[in-house]
Amino acid sequence: MQKRTLGKTGLQVSVIGFGGIPIQQVDMENAVKILRRGRELGINFFDTARVYTDSEEKMGKALSDFRKEIYLASKTIRRSYEEAAEDVNISLKNLRTDIIDVYQVHDVKNEREFEQVFREDGSYRALEEARKKGKIKFIGFSAHRPEILRRLIDTGKFDTVQLGYNPVDKELNDEIITYAYRKGMGIIGMKPLAGGLLNNAPVCLRFVLAKEVSTVIPGMKALAEVEENARVGLSSLTITEQERKRLLEEADKLGKNFCRRCGYCLPCPEGIDIPQIFRLERYFITYYYESFAREEYARLKVKADACAECGDCEEKCPYNLSIQEMLKQAHARLSSTA
Repeated sequence: MQKRTLGKTGLQVSVIGFGGIPIQQVDMENAVKILRRGRELGINFFDTARVYTDSEEKMGKALSDFRKEIYLASKTIRRSYEEAAEDVNISLKNLRTDIIDVYQVHDVKNEREFEQVFREDGSYRALEEARKKGKIKFIGFSAHRPEILRRLIDTGKFDTVQLGYNPVDKELNDEIITYAYRKGMGIIGMKPLAGGLLNNAPVCLRFVLAKEVSTVIPGMKALAEVEENARVGLSSLTITEQERKRLLEEADKLGKNFCRRCGYCLPCPEGIDIPQIFRLERYFITYYYESFAREEYARLKVKADACAECGDCEEKCPYNLSIQEMLKQAHARLSSTA
């Protein structure tokens, strides 16, 4: 597995990392097999977060025996000093380790949250103290919006930045990645397949790694996915102009106003599986699997029309999607009465 330096941390990380969101959907036994297979194939950077339900626990069980061979990254989305300090301790316990390599301030959405992170009783102070106590080695952050990404980079307080990069969102963070790289930051590329909507995983991963990215972390929940993704790091990372052109053409067809299936909108108070509904709608619109999409939608216990329009999902969406309106449109398309 090819490796790159994670910016000023100096850590030599595998170009293909392991994104820990989808592993939540797998039972413990299979999750352990999947994670260990990734390590066997040379993946040494594993990313998770406190909000990824039992993802940390699964990584802890699967990887604790190989702790010296790997790097662990986790995150806190809580903004107060006490909450973030608590999260660090929970992560240490779940991951079965006495120190975490990279701990990140998770998904800073706007100026208000920026201020919360850095106030006297904010989460950054908790992470700084945790580093001094030897609980974490390096501090990073994740965010989605260019203006917030740049603002966080300019503080000079972080070692790493985790951000989305793929052919669909190329323009969004293209300049930010170069900017962070010139600042010496380690760059962790997430959402390389645009939430699973782009089909050619190897080409997408090589597309991301053509930028100044230290490691790319596709989410994985099956052995086949691990095998396919790891092979990218075991061979040439070059992407041809023809491959790039085809990828960008596919991305153009998707547009920009769509769900990346990050899951930050969940849980829905009404029990709506928002990402799954938008996934089925994408099958309907883009891939013309209309019968399949409607049949699968009919099997859902909670349909999109159960939305109570509380607005909770829209507040949490990092891409500012009009989810309530999109759910109405999805229901109209997918309902058997449409």
